Amino acid sequence: MIGRETEITDPNNSKHYRYQYKDMEVVITKGIVTGFVSKTNNVATKRGIRQGSTLRDVLDNYGDSSMKFSYDESVLYEYRFASLDNKSCLLRIAIKNDRVEYISGRLE
Repeated sequence: MIGRETEITDPNNSKHYRYQYKDMEVVITKGIVTGFVSKTNNVATKRGIRQGSTLRDVLDNYGDSSMKFSYDESVLYEYRFASLDNKSCLLRIAIKNDRVEYISGRLE
């Protein structure tokens, strides 16, 4: 379990509330989880990828992404998937120095 939030913000006054937890940020819009960003290696994907995993681990588990681009000092690998209720989602894995820097996901 992720425990109790430490802070709730809406930085752009957009009704996309950001709930801060020790290990992750969760974005909630109209009562629905619409995104998350990992903060520590305690957050992992279903396939075991977490902060600190190697690029090789990512490629072995998810394959090379057709949606790959540079952002700041990282390379972002993005993978599309469907949620349990069949909504289009995006998993982003940020790589810096051949290691996972963070993992995020969101509804599209």
